[in-house]
Amino acid sequence: HHLERNLADGRFGSRDDVIWLRKIARFAETTKSGDRAEAEGIPEDASAWHYAVSSRDTCLGSDCEYHKDNCFVMQARKAAMEAEVVVVNHHLFFADLWLKDEGVAELLPACNTVILDEAHQLADTATQFFGETVSTAQLLELASDTKKLAAVHAADFPALRESAELMAKTARDLRLVLPLNPVKHVENEVSGRYEDWGSALKTLRDALEELVGLLQTQAERDAELKNAHERARVILAGLINWQSEDPPDTPRVRWLETTLSSLLLHTTPLSIGALFGGKLAERAQAWILTSATLSVGGDFTHLRARLGISADAATLSVDS
Repeated sequence: HHLERNLADGRFGSRDDVIWLRKIARFAETTKSGDRAEAEGIPEDASAWHYAVSSRDTCLGSDCEYHKDNCFVMQARKAAMEAEVVVVNHHLFFADLWLKDEGVAELLPACNTVILDEAHQLADTATQFFGETVSTAQLLELASDTKKLAAVHAADFPALRESAELMAKTARDLRLVLPLNPVKHVENEVSGRYEDWGSALKTLRDALEELVGLLQTQAERDAELKNAHERARVILAGLINWQSEDPPDTPRVRWLETTLSSLLLHTTPLSIGALFGGKLAERAQAWILTSATLSVGGDFTHLRARLGISADAATLSVDS
């Protein structure tokens, strides 16, 4: 859907985008899996992929005309549901947990046994998924998509395009408050170091709130406008959450980092033990964690504490 829409729209960042996107379109007609790794001759880091690939934010779900018959993700999900053994990486596993918790969908089938290899990496991966990130890149992409949708589906409502342009400007202005070279700060350091930070952040939040309101008034016109409204609402909730005080039972670290072109606002739980341990307890299935480096001197106390594993879990340490 996005590939066809962007090919028809014809507005790209460079001539190379046009060349690569046409090759991607030919690949899409012949591939059975939709796996980018199979697209021979097309660089995986080509910016043209942005015009062809849906993200969790931009996917239209059941509102998409290709959802039932031609969606590569749905075909892969169907194959997984019919399989007896499914092999995935940690990130996809936690993405599935996250989606099931949100009640949105599921990527993987229910199972009797989960085997997590290289389990010494679980805490770091789980922290990413139990945390939350809002970035100016997300905001700029939302603004760009909203302007395109406004031109097609709400041309009689110029306030929507104007609001998207304003929000994009405030996102760029917020990034410019911080140094050009990449930095990392915890939340309470920023306002003391950069005097324009507080006002720039408020200006962005006000602009985003306005855009959310305007998108809501136009959401019933088209499925993509409805999707854009939901994206904007979720990003706004994340921005508000980043500025909020910590709940007493789940302390967090709020911090930011910059790249040359983007600003990322992170909220990370101080400990994921209770969160991950809750997942272990609430699912009636066997969990087997394996790795060459799980124990310290044959003792699993540190791992149990980090991941919230109960003291009565069976353990086995085998010499090399």
